Amino acid sequence: MNSGVTLVECPNCASTRTLEPRNGMLRFPSHAKRKTRTSNTEQQWAMVLDVLKQTAVVTPRQQADLGHARQRGYGADFTLVLMYKEFHLMLNSAV
Repeated sequence: MNSGVTLVECPNCASTRTLEPRNGMLRFPSHAKRKTRTSNTEQQWAMVLDVLKQTAVVTPRQQADLGHARQRGYGADFTLVLMYKEFHLMLNSAV
């Protein structure tokens, strides 16, 4: 119970509260939902993408996709030839 964390964020509305154990359990206290959303979700998203980019399980192709995701750019870079190939492979494996 001594993690050093002083505030936790509600996953639904992003309001922060302190937690205290009650009957051996930690519970987020009930509260009124925030009227405004915080802008920190964009920063958190960028941090998650940065951490993913540094892991060993992400391929170079996925790293490029993470760059697109960080910029919120989801352009079509999948050619019709590759799409045809993928459909052909799926159909052959289904039969």
